[in-house]
Amino acid sequence: MPSPSNESHWQKVGRLLANDVSSAAGTVKDVVGRGVVAPIMGLPVDMFNLGARRPEHKGSSEFFGEQMEDAGIVSPDRNPKSELLASLLNPASFAAKAAAIPALAATFAGKGAKGADLSKLFKAEEMLKKGGSDRDAYAQTGWTHGFADKKPRFEINDLGLELQTKQKWGDSAPASEIINHPKLYENYPDIGNINTDISFGFSPSGRFSKKENAIEVYGKDLSSQRNAVVHELDHVIQDKEGFARGGSSINDGDDYPFLAGEVSSRLAQLRRDMTAAERAKSYPPDMFDVPVKDQIVKYK
Repeated sequence: MPSPSNESHWQKVGRLLANDVSSAAGTVKDVVGRGVVAPIMGLPVDMFNLGARRPEHKGSSEFFGEQMEDAGIVSPDRNPKSELLASLLNPASFAAKAAAIPALAATFAGKGAKGADLSKLFKAEEMLKKGGSDRDAYAQTGWTHGFADKKPRFEINDLGLELQTKQKWGDSAPASEIINHPKLYENYPDIGNINTDISFGFSPSGRFSKKENAIEVYGKDLSSQRNAVVHELDHVIQDKEGFARGGSSINDGDDYPFLAGEVSSRLAQLRRDMTAAERAKSYPPDMFDVPVKDQIVKYK
């Protein structure tokens, strides 16, 4: 099995500090409570959870943080990076908190999603019928018809996506046990039943098989694994919504990067770290790495 990232505990600390020193802002009481006191009290359970398939919540640092919140000792406002930096004196808690910093992914959903606002979709379609631009329709409704297959899409706010990774090669479980993604399951509940394997690999890669009802994802660290998860989940929704599909470099050869489904999934990755406000101001088709006119639309 490929070995995990060799990045040390202190290298992670240095990288986080260098990337975003300002993220350590927050009240002293909250930072000390959630980042120091709770991790010390929850150390035994946090250590157990690092290698557990189903992490224990009771007795963990998160559990004690919630108890302090209920008692009014800390506020309900969370600053994950501040807590992360405050937990440096407890490596087990540091690793757990580092794994829990959410990805701000941008999964593209369709009108089959349970949370789809069909009244806004109707408004977008009416704007287009009256000669309005898709750009303006997206700005006002959050729906776009600007993808190569012309089918309507909106973005799911993926704030809260977390991964429970493991290192046992070939070991899979339902997506709901490995990918913590509340908004996705609210919109597509059955995605939680897909057999999912997230493992360490030298380079990020993945595949979705409808026939096997399975997702496989590989990456050297949590960031690359999250990125691959976003890509594959976009393919899953393409299948459910009847959107243009992706493919593989083996089966599609030189056409592979031009497939509309692959362009869409790469776009979801690109928009992963955008906030909801940033996504609202950014028209998705502007970020395609292949122009619509050059994309290849296929459904099988």
